[in-house]
Order: sequence, then structure tokens, then C-alpha cells
Amino acid sequence: MNINNLQSIEKVKFSKAKIAVVITAHNSLKTIVKTLQSIYNQKNCSDYIVLISDDFSNEKIKTVLNTKIQDTRFIYFEVNFHSVYKNRNYLLHIVYQYGYNIELIIRCDSDDMFYDDFVLSRIEKSFFTSSTIRKKCDFLLGGNTLYQNAKDTNKINLATNLLKNNNYLLDRLYCMSQGYVEFELPSCNFVFKKGYDLFYPSIKSAEDHFLLVYSLMCYKKHSFRIDEDLMIMHYSLSGSLTKNNKKTDYLIRRKELYDFTYERIFL
Repeated sequence: MNINNLQSIEKVKFSKAKIAVVITAHNSLKTIVKTLQSIYNQKNCSDYIVLISDDFSNEKIKTVLNTKIQDTRFIYFEVNFHSVYKNRNYLLHIVYQYGYNIELIIRCDSDDMFYDDFVLSRIEKSFFTSSTIRKKCDFLLGGNTLYQNAKDTNKINLATNLLKNNNYLLDRLYCMSQGYVEFELPSCNFVFKKGYDLFYPSIKSAEDHFLLVYSLMCYKKHSFRIDEDLMIMHYSLSGSLTKNNKKTDYLIRRKELYDFTYERIFL
């Protein structure tokens, strides 16, 4: 591990933040400024830190942090995995191992943006505040809008409580395995407490869907909230990884996800 990453880990250790936003990046210089700005703009929320792990980019995203986002809450790591799931798990490991005060983990891709300036505020209320209407949760799933080439597509991927029904979930995963993109799960909006030590599976595509489905299957009776009214992300469809995966691993991984879920339900 290089000295810069060790220094970043020290920042995580001594942070008093309750919330960690984890961002994996690779050659994301054109999009990450808006991503980071959408986090920087968050209001009425508890202390948070943002962990950015730059996986062998040609463009040095660190310059953005030094010039555009001059804030000690934004912590930079430089890695050489050439792998999305390894990079995601690296940041999760940092949070689990060294984030002594962190309670809540939120994933944000380097070309996505928070839905508005009060996303973190609404999310933390679900985890840290009880009311007569609802109890605090350990897992949360919300929805997202979809945009492409910096333009809103007017499409929304809503979270639905039907995902807790095994038959509905299986039907939806089957449609995903056949390539119907309108049935994709809102997995980019999955938020969870640190204590469960979840990790992404070692695959090249759909690792976020696997993590969400695994958590649904294992923990849906453990304060797993699906908020049908909560919008968390503006999700980008323009990433190069998405395009490459659709040529190779896209359907293969989704078929494996369907088989994985079918076996857990019926076998």
C-alpha cells in the first residue's frame, strides 16, 4: 500500500463522521466534478466523509479535489486493481476496518449524482430516527432517475415493496436475464449499516444487483426498508463499463443472478 493511501486511512480513522459515501472511479474526470458537487451540496445532515478510490486512471482525479472540491471530508485513494468489484470492496474494507465512527454506507458512482440537496438528510432519518409511523432501519432501498449523455431520459426506476415477495423478485430477475432493461433493480440506491460487513461478489457485471438480492434474501426481515417515495440518485446510462458489459458479461451475469435466487428460494 502506498504512503498516500496510508495517510488517507489515518484521515478515516480520526474522522467523526457517521456517514461514508464511497465512490469508485476510473478515467472519470469529465463526470466526477458534478458527482462530488452533488455531495458537497448536501444540507441538514450529520457529518459525512467521501472516499474516492481512483483505479489506475489516465486522468488524475486528485487534481479535481485539490482545485474544485477543497474539503477535508473528501478523501482520496489511488489503487491499481483494474477491477470494479475489487475497488468497491477495497473501500468497504477501509470503512469496516478503520471507520471507527462510521455507521452508514452509501455508494455513489463517479458519473452519478444525488437526486437533490437533501438526500443524505432523508436517508439518515430512516436509519437514526424513530417515529410513531416507522422504526429505524438497517437497510434502505430507494429509487433513481435515469439520464444519458447529460440529458434526463424522463425515466424513473422506483423501489417497490413487491421486491420482498419472492415470486415477484424472481419474475423480475428473469426479465432482467432476458435483457429487458426496464426491469433492472434500483441497486445503485442501496444503503446499509456498517455492522453487516457486506462485500460485492467477484464478477465483472451486476455485482450491485447480486449484493442487493443477497441482502434481500438474507435480511429482509431485519429492518429492511424499501421506500417507494424516496429518490436517491440521478443514475447515468452513459458509462463505458456499462457499454462494454452489455457486449460481454451483461446477460451472463443476470442469468446467473436469476439461477442464484431461484436456488435460494426453491432448493
